[in-house]
Amino acid sequence: MNVNGTILVVEDQDSARESLAELLRGEGYEVREAADGNVAKDLINKLDVDVILTDLMMPGADGIEVLKHAREVSPQTLIMLMTAHASVDTAVEALRLGAQDYLLKPLIFEDVMRKVERLKIRSCAARSMVILVRTGRSDAARRCKKSQT
Repeated sequence: MNVNGTILVVEDQDSARESLAELLRGEGYEVREAADGNVAKDLINKLDVDVILTDLMMPGADGIEVLKHAREVSPQTLIMLMTAHASVDTAVEALRLGAQDYLLKPLIFEDVMRKVERLKIRSCAARSMVILVRTGRSDAARRCKKSQT
């Protein structure tokens, strides 16, 4: 059951992806997984996800390409990039392109969960705004507040 929202985890290292997905499922999230950026882009086309956690460096489409694609197809989806190859330039580029956060590997699961929770709140607010603009209905914001209590 999708209690807390849907998260797409994009990571080419199987053990890292599976561990992160298991952690998120344990916290009540519906989790979809992609082993590379091309698979992630296909899933973004098909699924409605709240948050994307994507590795920066992967074979095929990298995390920046996934970020750009998500911005085009699903602008309300929030994105956090993960990398072991940090540089100020890539962090600035990712944030400039619309990423909400940037995590350094090795990941500390408590930090990931804290940041995912923060993104979840932002995602709910963004979706409520989209519903309000498209339909004029304001009840989405009330549901968002209710789900956070």
